[in-house]
Amino acid sequence: MTRHTLILLVAAALLLTSCGGQLYHTAYRNLSHSQWDSRDTLLFDLPPSNQDLDLSLTLAVRTTKPFAYRDIVTQLDIIRDGRTLSSTPITITVNDDPQPKTTGFLTRESHSAPSTLHMEAGHRYALRITHRMRLNPLDHIPTVGIIAE
Repeated sequence: MTRHTLILLVAAALLLTSCGGQLYHTAYRNLSHSQWDSRDTLLFDLPPSNQDLDLSLTLAVRTTKPFAYRDIVTQLDIIRDGRTLSSTPITITVNDDPQPKTTGFLTRESHSAPSTLHMEAGHRYALRITHRMRLNPLDHIPTVGIIAE
């Protein structure tokens, strides 16, 4: 093994161990024609747990360069065993710079602030996400996802 390869392996290991939380579940849904219609209900089933968990939940959207709005207001419904427990508006800031710099990437991933989700053992949980924007459909959004840590 060369010294260069060893350095790369050590750097990769440090990067993986430096992450704050442990990933519990992540999932993304591709949207038809890169449009998110407010009638499009995105449902994400969470894997069941044998123990009670407190998860950090983050919503994610991928946008393409023409997306011109600063924020996307979403609604997150938490469903347990087929019944809605709560419904919360969540804002995802996409463009916090009025003059975004060109990065060369075709898509940009933006995240909501993390929120806490308490899961009780032995129950089935799902997350339902819709957008609450006046403009409908929202163009230039190819993907919406969740990250639970």
